[in-house]
Amino acid sequence: MDLDPDHSSARGDQEALQRVLLSALERAGLPGPPPELSLPLHPAAAKAARERTLTPGRAAELARQLTTADTATGPVEWPVELPGSWQPADRATFASGVRLLAAVWPRMLDELRETVSRVTLLDALPTGAAALGVAAIDRQSLTPAPSGLPASVRLAEALVYEGTRCRAAAAAATHETTNEPSDRAVALARCVLLYERLLGAGPAAEPAMEERYGRLRAELGATR
Repeated sequence: MDLDPDHSSARGDQEALQRVLLSALERAGLPGPPPELSLPLHPAAAKAARERTLTPGRAAELARQLTTADTATGPVEWPVELPGSWQPADRATFASGVRLLAAVWPRMLDELRETVSRVTLLDALPTGAAALGVAAIDRQSLTPAPSGLPASVRLAEALVYEGTRCRAAAAAATHETTNEPSDRAVALARCVLLYERLLGAGPAAEPAMEERYGRLRAELGATR
């Protein structure tokens, strides 16, 4: 997986998953494609694509899931689905983090738009591979860090990291492989690049950002 975000190849992975899903639905005898197969694929559709073989009952279940799917409620810069426990204040913080990405790293945001269809808010992040189409964000990312790191910056970092893992999951599903161990290194390296952009954008270096930048570089070095 490349270090530089690429919305075109991310779109290509989504289109490949869509073709796999449509083929599986046709073999299952569904008279037509279910609704809401727009890209990026809804997580339920992406999961079904990874299964590759669907029974008629499973295909009908998918159609029901897509019919009742939540609508996109994210900010205009990225109208992604924000389901469940997102409160108005949380959504405002999310919007500020997205605007930050749009300002300092638009290519990263472009890849997120092509890769992630839902951002979930959790009290603790699960271990293991990322789910297809779902970026899981730790609730703590919506609050400033004790070091003084702003919530918008913490959220932007979380989106870069988890979005990169989602991108890797989609690529792995497309090529029927497992996520490579280097995918975590790519996610960390992208976070390092985010802070380089943030530090370069302001008139002066922010101590909290410098500290976080140093920690990420050390963590990245430990993966090599």
